[in-house]
Amino acid sequence: MSNPSSSWPWYHSSLSRREAEAVLSGKTPGTFLVRDSSSIPGDFVLSVSESGKISHYIINFKGSYYQIGEQTFQEIPSIIEFYRQHFLDTTTLKEPVPKEPENLETVKAMYNFPGNDPEDLPFRKGDILTVIKKEEPHWWRARDSKGKEGMIPEPYVKPIRSDDFNFAVAIMDHVKPYDDTQLTFHRGDYIKIIKKHEDGAWFGEFNNKTGKFPFTYVRPLHPDEMNGL
Repeated sequence: MSNPSSSWPWYHSSLSRREAEAVLSGKTPGTFLVRDSSSIPGDFVLSVSESGKISHYIINFKGSYYQIGEQTFQEIPSIIEFYRQHFLDTTTLKEPVPKEPENLETVKAMYNFPGNDPEDLPFRKGDILTVIKKEEPHWWRARDSKGKEGMIPEPYVKPIRSDDFNFAVAIMDHVKPYDDTQLTFHRGDYIKIIKKHEDGAWFGEFNNKTGKFPFTYVRPLHPDEMNGL
C-alpha cells in the first residue's frame, strides 16, 4: 500500500475545501484533485467538478486499505484509475487540476480595480495577489487572499520580492489539535513565513512551533507594516 506522494499529479496535500472549490470552480466536469481531510487526520478527500457543482468524496483510511463509498482499494492511485472508468455521481474522472509551480510571483495592488468583465478579478489598493499565469503582456491571471481567481491589469500592480514577506498576520483561526504537521494559530496572530509550498500550503513558525497552514488563512505583511514586530 502506497503512502501519499507529492509526485502524484492530482495530490494537493493540505489544500482546504474552500481552496479546492476555488480552483475547481468553472472547470470542465471530471476535473479533480485529491487532498488531505481537514476534519479527520489520515483520511483524504476526492474533490471533483461535476455538472453545476463541486463534489467532495471522503476517502477513509482503514489501516490496511482505503474506502470510498462501498468500494475498497489497497492504494489511492487505484481509486483514481477505477473512477476514470466508473461514474461517481454525474461524471468519471478526466483531468487532474495541475499543480502550480513553486515560488509564484506575488504582487501588490497600487490602485483600486473594480473589474470590468466577468473574468476580471476586482481588488483594492494595497491588496496582495498571487500571479498564476501571464496570459497577455498587460493582463495576468491572479488569485486573491480568498482564493478567487481572475484577470488583473499589469500596470495596476507592482512585483514584491519573496524576501519582502517574512511575516504574515492571521485573518482567521487555524486550529488542528490532532495533526502535529499543522500550525495552530488564531486570528490576529503574527506568523513567521519559512517556506511557500507549491500546493498552496505555507510552512511557518508561531509561538516556538512550526507547521503547515493554508495561505488563505493569513495576509502577508509588507516590511512597512512590520514596525514593532
